[in-house]
Amino acid sequence: MKPRLYLTVFKRLYTLYSRWAAYVLLIIGAIYTALFIFIPETRTIDYALISNFQQVPGIFMLIVGIITGAGMLKFFIYHGVTRRHFFIGTLLSSVLLAVSWMLIGTVLTYGLYGLDAITPIDASREMAPLAGESRGMAVTFMSGASTTLLSFFVGWMIGFGFSRFGGYAGFGAIAAGIAVLGIRTEVWDSETTSVFNLPRFNEVFGTSLPLAFGGTLALIVLIGAALFLFIREAPVSVD
Repeated sequence: MKPRLYLTVFKRLYTLYSRWAAYVLLIIGAIYTALFIFIPETRTIDYALISNFQQVPGIFMLIVGIITGAGMLKFFIYHGVTRRHFFIGTLLSSVLLAVSWMLIGTVLTYGLYGLDAITPIDASREMAPLAGESRGMAVTFMSGASTTLLSFFVGWMIGFGFSRFGGYAGFGAIAAGIAVLGIRTEVWDSETTSVFNLPRFNEVFGTSLPLAFGGTLALIVLIGAALFLFIREAPVSVD
């Protein structure tokens, strides 16, 4: 196997998706800047991008995961990349992209703290939830990166399900993806209503960061292993 091909997939996907992410940030930033300038009521962190920043990468990664599963395999095989190269290159690009999103969030967070003294934004009051309060920024970063990466794998599973198996399997992949995201919510979000109307995960097992993080990684590994097995045997027409 030629390591260069892993890097080819990695570089192309990461560059492409980073460019899309930059467009998303520019658009959202422009919208909130306009709101900040023309609507005084929005001049708090409650209405700023950073207050909901962890939702943005999750949605973005879900979408690019679907795109990856639906069409990227055929593209790279057409250009001489093996299935194994494609899988590992995609894995590496998704990991780095998830980490990049959280790095951006961290920079914005501390940037807003720094701007607190020269803007009408009460950052010290509004930024506490994002900073993770007692959990700390490191835990927020770790949870954000892992759950964002899981969103990509769910999207990859959905896109590949439709592309490889068609309608019924695709809808089955959507159902499985919803279940996985529901489990993710159960594990991490102890402050919202249970999506399954059952006792909260943390109420049953107790709050455990290692358990939540380990469970998220286990879901990623499980979906990734299934995708690898299916991708390895998937027939691809390059006509």
